[in-house]
Amino acid sequence: MYYFWLGLVIVLSIIEASTVNLVCIWYIISAILTLILSFFIEEFIIQFTIFVLIGTILLISTKNLMKKKLFVKE
Repeated sequence: MYYFWLGLVIVLSIIEASTVNLVCIWYIISAILTLILSFFIEEFIIQFTIFVLIGTILLISTKNLMKKKLFVKE
């Protein structure tokens, strides 16, 4: 199943490279971590759940952090 996650990393990287904004960087990181975990966990539904959870947690946590760093008016 690691071929799926490797392919997803490549596709998401191409999408990220073709856009100006950071659109799917969090899900690229999540797919890389899930790729590593796929060597230890064989069930796809568990892998997909981990992928979605990690990506969403990274998206939410860095969104607030970036909002504070980039849009602070002094």
